[in-house]
Amino acid sequence: MTFVGTLCLLMATSSTAFGTAATQDTISDLVHRYMAWRGGAAYESVASVHEKGRVEAAGLKGAFEQYDGRDGRERTHLLLGALESSSGVSPSGSWTGNQGVIQEMDSASARDARRMIALELGDALLGRGVVKLVERPDETRDGHRWAVLGVEFGGPDRYDVFLDRATGKLLGWRITQNRVTRFRRFGDWRMVAGVRMPFLTEDLFKNPAQNFVQRDDVIELNVPLPDSLFKRPESIRMAQFAGGRTETDPIPFTFYNDRRIYIPGKVNGHRVYLLLDSGAGSTVLDKAYAERLGVKTEGKGVANGTGGQVGMAFARDVHVEIGNMTLRVPTAIVLDLSSVAKQLGHPMPVILGVDVFEQLIVDVDFGRHTIAFHDPAAFQAPPGATTVPLNASAGARTVPVRIEDGPEVQADFDIGNGGSLLLFPSYWRPHHMLQHRTVSERLSGGVGGRHAEKVLTVESLTFAGHTFHDIPASLTKPGIQAVNGDRSVANLGIQMYSRFRVMTDFPHDRLYLVPNATGLDAPFPRDRSGLNIVKEDKRLRVLLVSPGSPAQASGWKTGDIITAVNGHPIGADYGGSALSRWAEGAAGTKVTLTLSDGATRSLTLRDYY
Repeated sequence: MTFVGTLCLLMATSSTAFGTAATQDTISDLVHRYMAWRGGAAYESVASVHEKGRVEAAGLKGAFEQYDGRDGRERTHLLLGALESSSGVSPSGSWTGNQGVIQEMDSASARDARRMIALELGDALLGRGVVKLVERPDETRDGHRWAVLGVEFGGPDRYDVFLDRATGKLLGWRITQNRVTRFRRFGDWRMVAGVRMPFLTEDLFKNPAQNFVQRDDVIELNVPLPDSLFKRPESIRMAQFAGGRTETDPIPFTFYNDRRIYIPGKVNGHRVYLLLDSGAGSTVLDKAYAERLGVKTEGKGVANGTGGQVGMAFARDVHVEIGNMTLRVPTAIVLDLSSVAKQLGHPMPVILGVDVFEQLIVDVDFGRHTIAFHDPAAFQAPPGATTVPLNASAGARTVPVRIEDGPEVQADFDIGNGGSLLLFPSYWRPHHMLQHRTVSERLSGGVGGRHAEKVLTVESLTFAGHTFHDIPASLTKPGIQAVNGDRSVANLGIQMYSRFRVMTDFPHDRLYLVPNATGLDAPFPRDRSGLNIVKEDKRLRVLLVSPGSPAQASGWKTGDIITAVNGHPIGADYGGSALSRWAEGAAGTKVTLTLSDGATRSLTLRDYY
């Protein structure tokens, strides 16, 4: 047993199979030696474990306490500097808490918690609740050769147990959940009531900055686990409305390039525009902006963005004011957003993430460019609104969609995605999306960097009871954790949601949608030039020329400089202007671009993927 982050998981139930007859004895012998090494009958009779100790992660130090029961119940609490989290898993209901905000735990995380308990208490190796055990090739780790047993519960997740063949000693587990792999290594083994228990647990990731170390001070076996221990606590209230009200007035927002929502507000009393992003797991402050405000930071962790991983720190008690509402964010993330702001062409001092969604109705009227916030207890959805389920999944929220003639799948609900659709490798690979289609490449990314991705057109997508056609889609690269899962297989962006008035109700796991007056069937915006550019002062620099595009056919190269579009110079007000949308013009439109040497070059827009 161990507590790592807010991980909470549990045991499947199905028949057991031990593979082929040729390997059955080998597996049985290994399991027998392991069970004996852990303590034999004393180990098999353990009903519960209580642990307390110290933890280190993300440059922070703190304390933890955890209870685990062989019956699959679990209760955890972690206080790690600026971070506090807790969770409970039981048949009566599973929940997770972050900084005192309590939510229902998604079924996959509760299942994963039960699986981890089954591994630790030996039930999984005894074949209880697993689909099968398989012997994998031996591996060398930490200078020693280990036998490796695969514990297969069913599904794509993978659990490999490393054992010494001669003694049954356990080194650790290699765990892959939702396509993220870590190695859990055990050490400092001590006897507790006749059972060998690890007083040191290390979770080791590919990026060492994600590593988690747990040192137990106390381990107790067979302690009582009353039902009250797993009861869901009351959630703290993060948002308050002034004047006894239960909502804000509609607040005009800036819809930058029809892709990003910027809301006027204050952070710690300072006026600022906040970028709304339901896909951000926390509110984020740009590092330079936080320094200007005098915000103190602590720790050194890793943030997962659509472009990859980037270093971050933590800030406590950030206060956000929007209209007559004040939102207290117990812990915000602080990282360098300057490169993302440059990609976007707009300052990005603050990202207002999931904190504002968790306990409020967020009412985004794209037709009027206004946003309002409501107390869920006092909110009434407008007549005729379509209700769409919002599902919890690995710390995010997802909506059901159907892509072309495929099955219904879950897509991340992400207002911070300025495009239409991202497809993850767990979808586009098995569905052979690169076959029999016109495919190109474009630059993509966000927090964590920028890179080229394959782009194509999805013929149809069904969402909220309506089927949309000809949707531009990017295929995300394997290995980028934020867009590489299998519990959701896509990310649905703002170009879809902006066709509606969107009212999010995270507390009740649903969206309300009302179509805009402009209708649902307008064409999705897409680049028709093939020039992937970034604004640098009063010019545009070409970073990539998309294969098969009009730009490639016209001889454009990476590094070319554009100073004017159709005779209009690139000025300070280019970003967000109508001129900046020139590449999304209708197919057949001729555009004249001026180069840095004064020469002009024409380009005729067309669909190239």
